[in-house]
Amino acid sequence: MFSKMPLHLFRSSSVRLSLWYAGLFMASSVLTLIATYFFLASTLKAADQRAIQSELKELAFKYNAYGVSAFQQEVARDVAYRKMNPFFIRLSDGTNRTLQVVNHELWDEFDLGLLTTDALDTSWFYLPARYHDYHLMIASVQLQDGRWLQLGRRSDLRQQILDRFSEVFAMITLPLAFLGFAGGTYLATRTLRPIRHIIETVQSIRTGDMKARVPQRGVGDE
Repeated sequence: MFSKMPLHLFRSSSVRLSLWYAGLFMASSVLTLIATYFFLASTLKAADQRAIQSELKELAFKYNAYGVSAFQQEVARDVAYRKMNPFFIRLSDGTNRTLQVVNHELWDEFDLGLLTTDALDTSWFYLPARYHDYHLMIASVQLQDGRWLQLGRRSDLRQQILDRFSEVFAMITLPLAFLGFAGGTYLATRTLRPIRHIIETVQSIRTGDMKARVPQRGVGDE
């Protein structure tokens, strides 16, 4: 069978095997990167949710235990501390009429009129920005006097991280393709080398070279 297989067909099989190895490597790499992207997105979102819930509980405790004055002092400290990524803080009465929005000018890109009573009845409410592809993730809690406290955080910061990850992914795609083809070529060569030696030996014998032998691998005794 090997004697009837021309070397050019063997080489084409080697190329196909190289491409197969490269495709398998690329597919596994892309799937790994996609899985990493979604894991990163989920982790960042969960971190924001934990931060929101923690701050919401702290502010609600201050309000319920020490009154409005202590609440306002805690809010002022929070605003001074979190200048780069501030929390959205809204206080409303029992009918959802807005009493206070801290630093209202920071949230002009969101239509706060959409914060209806439906937003109070859900674990998480997502308020989209007017002109951008991000949102305000908000949690709510009812205070002991019947008022409502809402606290949230914008998603654009974590979206910037994910966008940067996507850019890096795009940058390494070409090197990954080259590495995959190079690795596939190496593996295909290693895999098919014994078969190539057999074909070359059989063809040499057919042309009259009766001393031709298949090269031995290793250094052990025959």
